[in-house]
Amino acid sequence: MRILIFHAGALGDLANTLPAIGAMREKFEGAEVTAVGNLSWLALLKAAGVVDEALSLDGPGFHALFNDAPLPPELHEFLARFDLAVSWMRSPALLGHLRGAGLKVAALREEFPPGPGSGHVTGVMARPLKELGIGKVPEYPRLDLPEDALAAGPEFPGILVHPGSGSARKNWPAGNFAEAAARLSDLSGLPIASLAGPADQEAEVSLARALGPRLAARFANLTSIELASLLKSARLVLGNDSGVSHLAGALGSPVAAVFGPTDPAIWGVKQARAINLSPLPDREGLEGVSVERVVEAGMELLRMEKIGA
Repeated sequence: MRILIFHAGALGDLANTLPAIGAMREKFEGAEVTAVGNLSWLALLKAAGVVDEALSLDGPGFHALFNDAPLPPELHEFLARFDLAVSWMRSPALLGHLRGAGLKVAALREEFPPGPGSGHVTGVMARPLKELGIGKVPEYPRLDLPEDALAAGPEFPGILVHPGSGSARKNWPAGNFAEAAARLSDLSGLPIASLAGPADQEAEVSLARALGPRLAARFANLTSIELASLLKSARLVLGNDSGVSHLAGALGSPVAAVFGPTDPAIWGVKQARAINLSPLPDREGLEGVSVERVVEAGMELLRMEKIGA
């Protein structure tokens, strides 16, 4: 059996789809799975064996899937090689072309991002599987990369701080992260490093200025495999509601994530070794999460790691 996946979501959305993909692979044991989407993130799934092939949605010809004109013969032939398509992209044109090529299609049909009361996003991402008779998925997103893949990236066995996210409105103040990291370092003896992607430069620079010589290392603009290696090695990850926090959790690293404008009931890092910090009931926004609470959460996670939880 050959399965074609379409998923163009950001890193956090993809990480929260891992339980659904895992359940699908278990249902269709031995199937060959090809994923189309953001190649930089899909490379992680290929390296972990979650998918067998990863293709860029920006690759030649795929744009034709998103308009109603007849497909070029070579694209129609490509689709016809597959038996089943599972799409987390809701484009009517895409779904129509998949069916027109003779594939059975299961797709996310509700609005995304999910609204209040929808449940955690991992459950939302699993809903297309109901059309395939799959009703149960793993509770936690997990990504197990082979040692040779992890060896290609940097390591930092300390406190790794990612002060950015996909939106500045979700970022806890960099000065707060600096204070929390410094206090956690004093309590644990662990060094501190910062992490930044292309959209996080301003937040990371502010963090670095606040920490000064306390900052042992700075990591920026890593490849997806390098990022996974770094996160996997961390003793503790401090972050916001971000794809990096979700990836760290999926890799098994302890994560303390700060939430303000988004709801952790929907977007929280769903892991046994993750603590999602939301504003206190009498306060709103990121200001409702204190440095003290983040320090307490960090120390609780470090204690859990020490006893092997």
